[in-house]
Amino acid sequence: MKSYSKEKQDLFAHYLIGSTGTFLDLGSCNPKKNNNSFGLEKIGWNGLCVDRKELQSSYKKNRRSPFLCLNIDDDNFIDEVDNHFLENKHINYISMDVNGNSFKCLTKLINAGYSFDCMTFEHDSYRQEPPDRLKAPAKKLLESSGYTILFEDVTTGNTHIRGYQPWEDWWIDSKSFDKKLLEIKSRKCSFKECISKLENYRFLYKKK
Repeated sequence: MKSYSKEKQDLFAHYLIGSTGTFLDLGSCNPKKNNNSFGLEKIGWNGLCVDRKELQSSYKKNRRSPFLCLNIDDDNFIDEVDNHFLENKHINYISMDVNGNSFKCLTKLINAGYSFDCMTFEHDSYRQEPPDRLKAPAKKLLESSGYTILFEDVTTGNTHIRGYQPWEDWWIDSKSFDKKLLEIKSRKCSFKECISKLENYRFLYKKK
């Protein structure tokens, strides 16, 4: 699969789940460039993209998946997401990239009964004040809900040049995968290192 994500998040989902699945792309931004779900859609995944209104026409031209213009503070946020996932609130991959509102959005989804097999959660700890403002409450909520961080504090690139810049946690529901996947559980790896670790642990998903 060709990756279209800026930091290979789509490969993370693909290597874990396979060639078919469902996604919820929150803060999806450009419909193709640096997009976490476009590559998945191209190989057969189905899902929903959510971002700002000015991107709507571009999504209509370039994507097969439905696009919603929603603010997570909107009273109808969950209702609109529900309208897409009518039959099943379990999603294979969630891309959570809504800047400072990531924890609020996560809380709404969990409280509404949504679950996932894998998720990339952007917390941008390297530029937050305090650094764990988004990460700490999200970690507490997800761990209490039974989820496991496979790659914690994924870094943005070459730490020798740019310094240590943790910006995402990559989560899994460990019950959805063969237990040997946890052999590569790690912290403070670049996204390239994370994907490299997954190369020999691909497609361990237990089909539900």
